Amino acid sequence: MELYSDSKYVTDALSKGWAINWQKRGWVKADKNPALNPDLWERLLNLCETHSVRTHWVRGHADNAFNNRCDALAVAAVPK
Repeated sequence: MELYSDSKYVTDALSKGWAINWQKRGWVKADKNPALNPDLWERLLNLCETHSVRTHWVRGHADNAFNNRCDALAVAAVPK
């Protein structure tokens, strides 16, 4: 699976193993602060266990039609 995100935090957390380490430490980051959104990280890590995932960072708000569409869909979903 190819995962594209304009969040360097998300792509780095997956590709550099940060999220796995947070999970091993009970959702605590290396700086001893709690990892935010552990429920979402848990779901994403579970998916990564059953799928081969490659992450790709894309610049946000940079006239990337696909990223702009995803942003618009996410913003529209917030009120729901």
